[in-house]
Amino acid sequence: MKKKEAVCWGDDSYGQLISSSLPPIKKIVCGWAHVIFLTENGEVFTLGWNKYGQCGFDPLLHQNVAKNALPVEITGKTFIDVAAGHFHSLLLTSDGDVYAFGRNSNGQLGFSPRGDCYFTPHVVSCTGPISKLAAGTSHSLVLDKDGCVFSFGWGGYFQLGLGSREDQDVPTKVMFKPEEESDDCLSETEETDTFLPEVELSRPRKKITKLDGDTVTLCENIEEVFQPRIKEISAGTWHSLFLAEDGKVYAAGWGEWGQLGASSCEAFPTAQCIDFFEDQCICKVACGSRHSVFLNERGGAFYTGYDWKENRSHFSPAWIRIENSQEISVVDVFSSFCGVVLAYKEDKQP
Repeated sequence: MKKKEAVCWGDDSYGQLISSSLPPIKKIVCGWAHVIFLTENGEVFTLGWNKYGQCGFDPLLHQNVAKNALPVEITGKTFIDVAAGHFHSLLLTSDGDVYAFGRNSNGQLGFSPRGDCYFTPHVVSCTGPISKLAAGTSHSLVLDKDGCVFSFGWGGYFQLGLGSREDQDVPTKVMFKPEEESDDCLSETEETDTFLPEVELSRPRKKITKLDGDTVTLCENIEEVFQPRIKEISAGTWHSLFLAEDGKVYAAGWGEWGQLGASSCEAFPTAQCIDFFEDQCICKVACGSRHSVFLNERGGAFYTGYDWKENRSHFSPAWIRIENSQEISVVDVFSSFCGVVLAYKEDKQP
C-alpha cells in the first residue's frame, strides 16, 4: 500500500469495485453504489451505478453503470476534495469552486430546479472560496475559508441546521445556538407537525442567511449571530456534525438513536454544542446513518447512536474497544451508512 493503490472488496452488483489501474490515490469516497477517486495530481475518476448521473456522465452511454473508472474533467480545473451522497456527487477545485452532479430530488446539488438529474458537473453558486465538502444521503455541506458552514438539500429532520424542516436548493448558512442560551424548548406539537416523534425541540432564534443575499427571519427581536469557527464537517442521513477550531463539537438534526451525542432522543433544529466532548480534544468527526464517530488527539475513538450488533441505541458516547490495542493508536475515523472504519498505527516501543 506504499504506492497508495486502491483496494476494494464487497458487493460489485453495479461495478463499483475497481478493476482498472489509476494514478496514486489521495482520497476515496463512496455513495450508495458509486465511488469517487481523487488522485494526488488533482484528477477525479468515478465508478459504479450511474442511474442519476452521479458518476458524471449520461447514464445512456454505459447502461447506467461505469464498470471502468472514468475521468470527470472540467477544463482548467484541478480538484482538491470530493464527496459522495447516496445518489449525488460534489467536487471542490483548487480555487475554491464547488461542482455538483447526480440526483437533485431535494436540492442537494445546491441549485434548482429540484427533481431533475444532472449528468455533468454544474457549478454551485457560492460567494466565497470553499475549503471542504461533505455529502449526506440527500443533503450537502460546504465549509468556507472563514470557518462558516452552508447547507442545502433535504431538511426534513433539521439536518441542515437551519431551524426549519424545509428543503433548501441554495447554500444557506448553518445556525449555531449560543452555549449561554437557556434550553428554551417546545414540545413537538407546539413547534412542528407530526412528522417527527415526540421529542424536545430547541426554539430557533437566529436568521437564515442565504448565499444569494436573501435573508429569512425565523423569529423577531434577533440579537447578534453566534458563529464558531468550524474546521471539520460531516453529513449523515438525518443529522450533521461540525467540529470547531477550539475542539468543541456541534450537532444538528434528528437524535432518535442517540447519534447526536445528547442524553435523550432530542432533535436539534440548529447546531448545538455536545457537552460530553468539551474536554476530549476531538480532532475528527464522522456521521453514519444512525450513528456518529469521534476521534481525539490521543488516538482514542468514540461512537454514539445505534449499534447494529447489539440492536440498541447508545445516547452517551462510548469508547470503541479494539482487541489487542495496547500498542495501537487510531489516526483517522470513517463512517459508512451502518458501519465504522478505523485507521490506526502501531505504537512500537523503543
